[in-house]
Amino acid sequence: MQSNVKGQIQKKISTNGFPKDIDSEKAVLACMLLDQTCIEHAIESDVDGDFFYNEAHREIFDAIVKIKYGDGLCVDLVTLKNKLQGNGKFKGKNHRELALFLMELEETFFTTSNFLQYIRILEKCKHQRQLIFDGLNTIDMAYDTNGPIDAEYLTRQDNIKRLDIARCLANDPPPRKWIFENFLPQGIISSLNASGGTGKSYLALYFAVSVATGMQTFQCFKPAQPRSVIYLAGEDAEEVLWARLKNIIDSYKHLNLELLKENLNIFCEQSSPLMELDANKPVITKSYLWLKSKIKQLNPGLVVIDPKSKFFGLDEICNTHAALWLNSLQELITPEITILVIHHVNKSGATLFDSASARGASAFIDGCRWAASMRVMEEKTAAKYEIDNHRSYVELLVTKSNYTILPSEPLRFRHMEGGGMEQVDVEQPRRENIVIAIKEALKTNPDKLVSINEIIKLETGDFVRNYIKELNGKVSRVETKNAIDYGLQTGLLHELEVLAGKKMRKIISI
Repeated sequence: MQSNVKGQIQKKISTNGFPKDIDSEKAVLACMLLDQTCIEHAIESDVDGDFFYNEAHREIFDAIVKIKYGDGLCVDLVTLKNKLQGNGKFKGKNHRELALFLMELEETFFTTSNFLQYIRILEKCKHQRQLIFDGLNTIDMAYDTNGPIDAEYLTRQDNIKRLDIARCLANDPPPRKWIFENFLPQGIISSLNASGGTGKSYLALYFAVSVATGMQTFQCFKPAQPRSVIYLAGEDAEEVLWARLKNIIDSYKHLNLELLKENLNIFCEQSSPLMELDANKPVITKSYLWLKSKIKQLNPGLVVIDPKSKFFGLDEICNTHAALWLNSLQELITPEITILVIHHVNKSGATLFDSASARGASAFIDGCRWAASMRVMEEKTAAKYEIDNHRSYVELLVTKSNYTILPSEPLRFRHMEGGGMEQVDVEQPRRENIVIAIKEALKTNPDKLVSINEIIKLETGDFVRNYIKELNGKVSRVETKNAIDYGLQTGLLHELEVLAGKKMRKIISI
């Protein structure tokens, strides 16, 4: 019966061929060559080489993505020819033959406005092909009398956790657990993204010391409790980590050194991928099994992988590979463990607060439950706060969180001479100056009563905003609101309820 069913399927394939739409494949590639934003749309739509049935088209797609995201260059016929020359289907072709092939793509009849529709056509064909492959494999597996049934797999599938709806309806959910309270959740994969030299590894080491000792880092990172930490340092030598650790320890007044020695486990001076390609098939490595055993032995609350590139081992721009690597990390996760992956951003994203600027496949950030971006303070920001050396300051902003509201303002830190970092509040002098301007405006115009909302944005508060602008230059509504809140908290301003006509209203007073 196996040969009969399988034979019928193969006969249909022989007659009709595999599902494909070559014209749509050409249209997608042509759009990407014509408009660079189409490349971004393709990556955002999780397009990969498997969308293309034609092998040459598949290689062209992979080359386009590598040029843009791997090399950081603009894709055109010249860069594409250089990338393709001598590879795969194009091996042995001279420049003229390759150029003619690419020009044929550009002459394909298409419109970029239909780009997403072309992608949907390719996605449908891909899924149809996969159904055929899965069907043939299923037939082979079903009739393989020599192969044992994977009892372990079946047991594992039977034990998949099922949500107890009755329990959910009858009880409140348990409170969320944190590595750092109201900042970094427990039991997730997270990512800290920045360009080289920003200080992300230094900050991650602060995190590790804080979690290991249970002592608060700066004003913002308060660990829920002391926990064991595993830190995989794939780039920095022992001497570098030694110096950084000493600087961090010296920045604390009273650090529990016994807890630090007991809980902090840093592995350095060598790195080995957690996954690798074996005959083009992604598989876990001995390093992964070693990490798994260390997690079982040490029961850490935090595992830091620094950086991702040293422990990846697969094709960084392949979404499938990124998803498989994250799945392997997920196997290491328990409700008590958070994995923090330190990752580089594209050169073009070095100044951006954007998770999408992380280098490589978008599936990596998509698979993280929490992500933060770190960057050197920009010159215009430094000028705004009257800071001389902007390169000694860095900013950290949570750009993705599935559990908390995203903050509107970044945290800021200053690299100190001799090493170490300190958190700084560059906003405070500016907030104080805004409050001074508000007080001066109210003092000069005692007959004008204004509320918080009027000061921030309504026409009746124009006279206050004019004072603010005169003393501080351009000030946003958010800055004004934050300054008023600061004034109320410190007692520099007061909110009073007064009778206006027949109604009571709240006003700001000095």
